[in-house]
Order: sequence, then C-alpha cells, then structure tokens
Amino acid sequence: MNFTRSFFASVLGTLSAFGLLFVILLLIISATASIFNASTGVRTLSDNSILNLDLNLAIVERPPVFDEIQSLLGLEEEVLGLPNILSAIKIAAENPKIQGIRLRSDFISSGWAQTHSIRKALKDFKSKDKFIYAYGDVFTQKGYFLASVADSIFLNPVGALEFKGLASEVLYYKDFQDKYGFKMEVVRHGKYKSAVEPFLENEMSAENKFQIHTLLNDIWSTLREEISISRDLLPETLDAIVSSNKITISEDAVSSKLIEANDIKFQKISSDAGFRTYFRLNTNPTLIAVYAPPKKEKNLSFVKIAAFLKSSGILVPKILAVNFNEGFLIIQDFGDTTFQIAGTSSDYEALYRHADNLLLQFQQLSIVDVQLPVFNKKMILDEVHLFEEWFLRKTLEVPYSAEAQELLNNTYKKLIDNFLEQPQVFVHKDYHSRNLMIVPNGQIGVLD
Repeated sequence: MNFTRSFFASVLGTLSAFGLLFVILLLIISATASIFNASTGVRTLSDNSILNLDLNLAIVERPPVFDEIQSLLGLEEEVLGLPNILSAIKIAAENPKIQGIRLRSDFISSGWAQTHSIRKALKDFKSKDKFIYAYGDVFTQKGYFLASVADSIFLNPVGALEFKGLASEVLYYKDFQDKYGFKMEVVRHGKYKSAVEPFLENEMSAENKFQIHTLLNDIWSTLREEISISRDLLPETLDAIVSSNKITISEDAVSSKLIEANDIKFQKISSDAGFRTYFRLNTNPTLIAVYAPPKKEKNLSFVKIAAFLKSSGILVPKILAVNFNEGFLIIQDFGDTTFQIAGTSSDYEALYRHADNLLLQFQQLSIVDVQLPVFNKKMILDEVHLFEEWFLRKTLEVPYSAEAQELLNNTYKKLIDNFLEQPQVFVHKDYHSRNLMIVPNGQIGVLD
C-alpha cells in the first residue's frame, strides 16, 4: 500500500515538474519572439520621403493581436487593422518629411464603409499640399474608387479595370424545399423583413426590390459623386460608361479618362550646362524627373538650397522625391514659358523689372543660414574663363594674340578687384532668361 502511494506520488510529482518546465519553456519562447519582433533601433525618415501604402492585404476593423508563438513558427497572417491604416495616413500627413503616398489598392478587401473611411483620410492627406500616385495591375471597382482620390492613376498596360456599377442577387430556396420534402419554420412580421424571404418565396417581393434598389442607388450616388469630383468627370459621364459597359482593357480606361495612362512616359525636355538631364512625366499634374549623376552633381546641396530658397519666399520647384544613391529626383513642373520665350511680347520690360526685384530679394538672403561657400577670386576666375572659352573662342571664334590676351587679363583683374570690394551676398550663378519661368499663376519661378 505504501509502495502504491509512493509510486503515484512520484508520478504526480514528475508530471507536475514537466508541466512547470513546459510553462517556463513557453514563457522563454514567448519572450524570445517578442525580442526578435521588437525594433532593434530607432528608425529615422529622410527628407522628401514617400509612404508606400499597399492595401492588397486583408483589412479588419480591429488590428490583430500579436501572437509570439505564431510569429516564431511563421504562421502569422498578414492582416492590416483599419485603425492602423488611418493612423499611419494621419501621421504621414502631419510629418513634413513625407511628401506623398504611393498607393496600391488593386484588390482591396475591406467593405465599402471601411474603404470610404480610408479614402477620406487620403483626401485629408492631400489637403496638406501633398501628392498621391496610384498604380495597379488590375483594379476592382472598389479598388478603383479608393485609387480615384490620387493625383494620377496608372494601370498595367495588360491590366484591366472593373467599372460596371452595383448590383445585388438573392438565392431563393422554396422550390428546393418542396422538391426534397422539408420546410423551414420561420416567423416573419412586416413587409420589409426580407432576411427570411428566400425560404418562403420563389422571387423577390416588391418591398424587397424597393429597399435593395434604394440602398444600391444611395451607395452608387456617393461613389459616383466622389469619383466625379476627383477625376473631373460629370456624373452623367460615369453613368454612361457603366451603362455601355465599355471598360474592358486599359486603353478603354485611358480614353474614358478614368486613369491617366497605362504606362509612365518620359519625355526628354532638356539638359543643362552641367550633367543633369530632365524628363517630363505624363502625370496629372505633370512632373519633372531629373537624372543627376551622384559622382558629378552635388545633389544633397541642391536639395538643401532649394528648401532654403522656398522657405525664404523664392519660388523654386518643389522637390517631391530624391534617391541620392542613384541620382534621381522628382520635382515640380513649372511649364515651358521661360523669360526667353515671353520676352518677345510687348511687356518684356515689366518682366525684367520683376526679375530685378527678385534679384534684390536674392541679395537680401542670409548666406550664413544656408552655409554657402564664399564666391572668392578662384571661383570668379573659373566663371570668366568659361566666357573666354565658350563664347569668344568656340562661338565667335575670335583670333587671339598676346596683346588681346593681356587686355583680357587686365580687364579680368579690374572686374574681380571691384567685385571683391562689394558686400558678399547670395549669388545665383545662372540667373538668365532660360532659368526664369512664368508659371501658370503668373508668378516668376527660378530654376537651376
């Protein structure tokens, strides 16, 4: 008897010990998973960052709870919580380092109400003078409704866009019940209690048709109105597109003005005296893509000086995105009307008075704030030698003699000595008619 009692006590003690060890092991695994899941360092945002908002994942009302065991075993499902999405968009809108959003909403899984909430948050984001560009391989109607808030929408050339309005279908089971000899016992009170109607009838009642029709019309009127405003299309035009069922391939979507393009086109517009090359993008509004080889151009200084000038009230192109490693920039497009073109008109004197006033504004800027190099004798000599090399020798092909060179050198010396006696101010080295723009609102913009 004592042996049996001792045996079971030992077994119970052993099982309890194993159970306790198992619990401790789970706690250790959980803690380890939490450590690996936690951020290993502080993340910082660079200036002109873009939020990559990919909504082609499951979207739920509440963010999922982190499960350490699932994370450790690689079983966690990729799910986005609606509050997290809305919070991320709001934070991005308030963060001055984030300039825009790259949106993917091809197959958005949220409901219409959730999608409308996300769209409203994106509209608020745009109200902060920031941009949104959307791209999709295939847009569902709901995905397109969300993407329509973007400044420009691009679709894969072999992709498709669904735009066919709203409909509703109901399955009825009365004949099925009669055929197989069973019947659903339901209690129904009121004409508009349609949840049980499929078990009692073979077709939709007039009351149910009315309420579904009303609901679909209300939803569609909201979708149509918001798409109409964002895409600058008449509501009647959208209704006609739906009625004709004309959207089948990406070219149809482009011709109907539902999207900007089914590909992004780069139109080379110019190169400057340095190594930069400029391309106009077929976005809405159009943008300028710049290639500035990092080994040849000081892109970081360019971005800092542009930000300084903009904060000082000088109208320069807004820098929307930068890749310093590769030397790519996306900047605002000021159009094609330079002073060189506009100067042929009768008001050129007024234009150049504006240019003089703007030059004075440049000279009143603080060069200490932006930490510019001093425009010293060597830099001035480099500039005047450009005049000699490119204008006198290569353009005019002026013959040179020792006396002519001496005259030039003496002239340079007098000019430089006089220049260095002047107060040091902010200098725009290429302040000329091709770098002064008349932007669409009539203001004067400055390039380069």
